[in-house]
Amino acid sequence: MATSAQLAEEAAAAAAAAAALAPPAEPAAVTYTHRQVVTVEAKKAGLLIGPKGSTKIGIQTATETDIAMPKTEKDQAGTIDLVVTGGTESNVGKAVKAILDLCQKGYTALLGGDGFCEGSITVQAMYLPEIIGKGGANIRAIQDQFQVRMQIPPTVSPSSREDGLLPVKIGVVGNKDRVALAKNLIKELTMYRHTPVTHPGMVHKEVEVDAALHRFIIGTKGSEIKHINNNFKVHVYIPSSAPDAWTKNILVVGEPANVDAAERYILKIVDDRTKKDDQAEQEVSAFKQWGGEEEPATEEWMQEFIRPQSQSGFGDISEYLQRSVELAAQEAAAMAPSLNGR
Repeated sequence: MATSAQLAEEAAAAAAAAAALAPPAEPAAVTYTHRQVVTVEAKKAGLLIGPKGSTKIGIQTATETDIAMPKTEKDQAGTIDLVVTGGTESNVGKAVKAILDLCQKGYTALLGGDGFCEGSITVQAMYLPEIIGKGGANIRAIQDQFQVRMQIPPTVSPSSREDGLLPVKIGVVGNKDRVALAKNLIKELTMYRHTPVTHPGMVHKEVEVDAALHRFIIGTKGSEIKHINNNFKVHVYIPSSAPDAWTKNILVVGEPANVDAAERYILKIVDDRTKKDDQAEQEVSAFKQWGGEEEPATEEWMQEFIRPQSQSGFGDISEYLQRSVELAAQEAAAMAPSLNGR
């Protein structure tokens, strides 16, 4: 006959078995008591959703909210309304901020993870085309290499040398260490006009040329520098005249063999020009030695017959007439005795 203890154990086992067979309990319903509508451009929908919905899910998970988005078509114009709901006003506000940041900046710190940093670097406007690259190739290469996001401010292309010297701030966001590496690369790009990341296989050389001869490297309306660029498949950069310019040398960028050939051509231009200047100087020196001291423009005996000049360089006509009258009177007086004696 079973004891009371055994009976109790059997009852507990039966209860456990019954519980295991029972259907799972329904999860407690989440109550969203706060709601906010956000209006964004329809073309930003893809950015907000992200690859396989990762961006939208990331915001919802981080803020414990739900984001309802209408279905949009590709290249849809106009705006759409997003509905954000959550259990607290604070969480809804965080989600809304993340959405607006993505639309305005292209990123949100909410999804940045540990070590996220919003950095920036200031460059002169003339370097923007080099940083962006043809079709955005350079900026994409930097972002992919360091897993950062770069923000180029909407600016008008520099229309003059003065505009090109204006400072422009470029945003660089991402992991703190990667942001630092990206900023260093951008600085290198502005100095040497190439980097291994943006221009693989390219090199550069600095060619020392007297600033007075730069105009011969440029040529009439830029004809000579265009010839060098096109003929040798390089890019020649004349140094900036700004006081803080990092170099005063001419920079040649391209593939190694092309850079060497362009350098030789530039040095030949300098050599030919220097020889012409030396020859001209020798001719002037020889002429001076042959001519000796310059003879005076007039001799002392000529002074009486030279019409006086005013300070402005034109003859003083009144003084000239007065002198003529005086000379005529002197001649008449000299001739009077001989005329009286007749």
